[in-house]
Amino acid sequence: MEIIKEEHSIWDTEKEIIFAEVADGTFDNLNNLELGLQLNQEWWKLIDENEKVLGFGWVNYENDDFEISLVVDTNHQGEGLGSFIIEKLEAIALEKGFNKIVAIVK
Repeated sequence: MEIIKEEHSIWDTEKEIIFAEVADGTFDNLNNLELGLQLNQEWWKLIDENEKVLGFGWVNYENDDFEISLVVDTNHQGEGLGSFIIEKLEAIALEKGFNKIVAIVK
């Protein structure tokens, strides 16, 4: 399992597939996006050894906060993947010198 930073994050079919299973109202700001839309956040993709996408983590930089959000494919929930994403993004925040991390949970 590996988490990879997307250099130029866009709304694509991989994200549409993962987010299609998320409960309504969870990520209202990510509903009905057009394919190819440039995303402002820093996005990270979680893939398995066969490069299958299992989830995403994304980061907003707000003032001095490192704000983390994530989503995991519903077929792989309960396997510790969300924790894996959070741990990796926390390590990235520390590398970048952030002292405060905010996770939005809905």
